[in-house]
Amino acid sequence: MKILVTITWFTFSTIMFAQTSSLPSLKNQNNDYFYNSDSQELNFSIYPTPLLNGRLEIKSNSSSLKHIQIYNILGEVVFETSTYVNKLELFSLDTGIYMFRLTQDDRSGIKRLVVP
Repeated sequence: MKILVTITWFTFSTIMFAQTSSLPSLKNQNNDYFYNSDSQELNFSIYPTPLLNGRLEIKSNSSSLKHIQIYNILGEVVFETSTYVNKLELFSLDTGIYMFRLTQDDRSGIKRLVVP
């Protein structure tokens, strides 16, 4: 069972990072994609994890608008919002493992969110 969960999580993570990569790509004059090395991944934290009482807090260095997306294990967006607040109420999430993506100031980062 533990091996199956590990394989499933690895597969899910690989798909999520491939589909929702936060690394910006730009086209040069030849329409070839290249990586913008000046970009940085957004540094933030979410807690508590695992999620308790349906309330999640977000801590980031910026107070600008936060665009939040939560993906299920199939890569589907199950929650999406844009807000300035640092607290979310996520009572509608079922038990499971999710990917929490935060985009802020043209940078984004991904964290794992566990709902028991």
